[in-house]
Amino acid sequence: MALNGAPLGPTGQPVLSPGEKLFDRQLGVAFLFRSRDARDGYPGRGQTLECRQGSLYMTSRRLIYVPHATAAAGAPFRSLSVPIQHYTHVELKQPLLFAARIEGQLAPVVNGGIAQEGTAVFTFHSGGAPSVYAIYHEMLARLAGDDGDGGDRDGGDETLPAYEDATAASATVAGHGARDGRQAEPSPGMGRMVPVSSGIVDAPSVTLLAPVPCSSPPMSPAAAASASQRLAAGAPASILASTTPAAATGPTLHHHPGSTPNPPAFIEVDDARPPEGADLFGEQPPDYV
Repeated sequence: MALNGAPLGPTGQPVLSPGEKLFDRQLGVAFLFRSRDARDGYPGRGQTLECRQGSLYMTSRRLIYVPHATAAAGAPFRSLSVPIQHYTHVELKQPLLFAARIEGQLAPVVNGGIAQEGTAVFTFHSGGAPSVYAIYHEMLARLAGDDGDGGDRDGGDETLPAYEDATAASATVAGHGARDGRQAEPSPGMGRMVPVSSGIVDAPSVTLLAPVPCSSPPMSPAAAASASQRLAAGAPASILASTTPAAATGPTLHHHPGSTPNPPAFIEVDDARPPEGADLFGEQPPDYV
């Protein structure tokens, strides 16, 4: 740790070194440092540094703490620079009734203004402790890897996004459409839906489901039996029907959603077309509109 180790620009923000990147900034952060002797009960021999309000900057190399203008007059330093690798045994603590804080052991650097190692605590009164904690560990792992393979320590290959002012960002809501912009494919083996009166059903070995609009009341049992006999005599076809429990007049034809109020009939033509002019239901079906 180094006191006044980060030069400040005209706006009061720290000036970064070449190749150094800023990843996070948190306001409303308090700082407390107690050296080992001061922590162990020897205040006369130890050192204590404290600032109640400031900003914490998380970069690719270090943590930089700058007191707020209102607290700068009583602060014992203008800026505080903490190299990431000198801040060890770091823990994130989030008590239920108090502000979250980050605690760790701080080692002194040569000519840094701190003679003895001690405990450094950053208390986040405005939130943001988990973000700083996560970035700290990411940068610590990268720096440790760079030391092992002789790589660049300037932080030029970080995957973390560079810091941006949150007030300048805006959310864009994407529209919802069909998946992949494509229409749904028909189910295999279903064939086309055509009216029986259209005359399209003329090719053998083709299975078609043909809805027949029906404006008449539900079929009686006698009419259904007559239709079955006619179909059996003329062509191998079947009538798909369902029984409505609430109906007292007998079975009704299968309902096809989206068609006429009266349930339409579905005819499944298997291998041959019905005889031309065949009256399937004892009446001439209306033309398909």
